[in-house]
Amino acid sequence: RQTLTNIVNALINEAGVAENDIQTSNFFVYAEDRFDPQTGRPTGERVYRAQLGISVTVRDIESASNVITIALNAGANSLNGLNFGIADTGALEGEARQQAVADARERAQQLAEAFGVTLGEVVSITEGVQLPGAMPLGNARLADSAGGLGGSNINPGQLGVDVQLAVTFAIQG
Repeated sequence: RQTLTNIVNALINEAGVAENDIQTSNFFVYAEDRFDPQTGRPTGERVYRAQLGISVTVRDIESASNVITIALNAGANSLNGLNFGIADTGALEGEARQQAVADARERAQQLAEAFGVTLGEVVSITEGVQLPGAMPLGNARLADSAGGLGGSNINPGQLGVDVQLAVTFAIQG
């Protein structure tokens, strides 16, 4: 428990992570029976071990390596993955939607011309938004010989938002 407190405090105080960007992600308790090293037989003694995990949201990719180093230096003993995402997709969705509308109208116009008809009014629109989901880290050196992260490569790659439209237009012969 003390180690986790140290890690959380270091993330907040040293790395500048907001408290609400740190969340417990797993809690696992298990029993461990003790054995006599001479005989290999159970001693009847049982100890309980706990494993705790936290998820940390880092809002500035440039500070991710530093955040990981601070957590490890504060006592974290494993790193179970990095995910990348977009915090606020609203503006990106709007831009993608505008592009999808323009593309739908252009394609419909091309088809209408190819069939020798005139494009009419929009009859129906169906939209589907696809968010990128959790993107696993593609390239990271997680520890150097000193146990820190030194010059870790944290490459977020590219994320995007897709908007798919199905638009039905009326046609005029």
